[in-house]
Amino acid sequence: MDTGDAGSSMPNRIGIAGAFAVLAGATWLLSRRLYFTLAILLAGLVAISLAYLYLSQPTLLRVAVGPAEGKDARLMDAFANVLEAHRESVRLRPVVTAGLVENRALLEKGDVDLAIIRGDQGLPADTSVVMILRTDVLVVVAPSKSNLESLSQLKNKRLGLVVRTPLDEPGFQKLLLFYGMQSSDVKLSVIKPDEVAALTNGGRLDAVMVFGPLVDPEVTAIVYAVDAKKKKGPSILEIDLSGLAEKNTPSASEVTIPKHAFARRRVPDDEVNSIGVPTFLAGNTPRRPTLAKIRAQAVKELARNMIERRNELSQKVGYPVSIEKPDNEKGVRFPVHAGTSAYLDDTDISWYSLFSDQIWTVWLIGGTVASIWVRAQERAGGIRPGPACLRECPLRDRDGARPAGGASVRSSRRFRWRSKRSGQCPLNTRVWKGSTSAWSRRIKACTSARASTT
Repeated sequence: MDTGDAGSSMPNRIGIAGAFAVLAGATWLLSRRLYFTLAILLAGLVAISLAYLYLSQPTLLRVAVGPAEGKDARLMDAFANVLEAHRESVRLRPVVTAGLVENRALLEKGDVDLAIIRGDQGLPADTSVVMILRTDVLVVVAPSKSNLESLSQLKNKRLGLVVRTPLDEPGFQKLLLFYGMQSSDVKLSVIKPDEVAALTNGGRLDAVMVFGPLVDPEVTAIVYAVDAKKKKGPSILEIDLSGLAEKNTPSASEVTIPKHAFARRRVPDDEVNSIGVPTFLAGNTPRRPTLAKIRAQAVKELARNMIERRNELSQKVGYPVSIEKPDNEKGVRFPVHAGTSAYLDDTDISWYSLFSDQIWTVWLIGGTVASIWVRAQERAGGIRPGPACLRECPLRDRDGARPAGGASVRSSRRFRWRSKRSGQCPLNTRVWKGSTSAWSRRIKACTSARASTT
């Protein structure tokens, strides 16, 4: 995370001051009572341990996906198992829904953290793209005898649409409007994948359309079903987007179907332009800054695993996974999640870097407050100063006699041990529990006694 020189030096200055304050407080405590210092250190270690345990727990993100038997549900289930198997710091909990429409509704209401939605649905407020799971390309395939080359030639033709999601038919209606055609200008029929071969071979359909990734086995099976018994392969119709002012919009983008994309029938003969609709894994952003930082860190780890473990996911679901990174440049079609941006830009947003200012502030304030509290307790008589203050004071034994030569605490091991063990004043066998003024009187007495011995 890039910050300016002034911004980066401020936490360092605060950290140094906080470290000195804590060191001063610790020294003060050690000079007074060791057990009190150990109690504070123990409490600090317990607090740090609890904070570490809390922050080291995996972040659980709820993802709306459906229907239960669909490929999206299988993909998210497989991804959740991969994250758990590798013990990653983020985990997924799929929330099964009826489909894309319900996914978006749950994300908009905040009932889930992530959801799989399609670009033509539009992103709800305060949500952004975590990853592009796939791009659903509109593939229009026609028997070779029909002599069709472009979608604009389909007026008054018999079309069969293989619907895979509830959004496919409304999406095709929008495309017809772009070409200046109404639903009544074509004879549209919704068909099933296993009906494609019979309807096209029998001449009852002039073309078949399907939305989906080019590597999807269901899409390739539909293409291969047209003219399946003929030596020459079917035609892949081009969708001309030259009249579209913005070829890449949040809901759709221009896609090129490569030459021989469907290798078994070696079609198309050349590159063909079409239109693609992206399917996102979208996520919302909490309004509270602290939660937003934690969410961004979790999404960063999620995005990293989705890219790095694509091959493993493909093996688990049984088909090629076409997960793509979203475009993070300025002027992009859709907003990119802060966690994904951090992953794409290789920015450090670990919990320490995110909360470093708060950590140094706690060090500074905590050390200062500890020192002030100890001093206040000493003045109030709650903490007894040790005998170190009277190291130069002549000692007397229990009978009131001074050791030979006016020995001091420093020079008399027996008296020094007894003073430290009992916490007694060397001038008086009573434990000192008085106020500051009483302590001052004993200091004066000590000074007078020392003067009398010199």
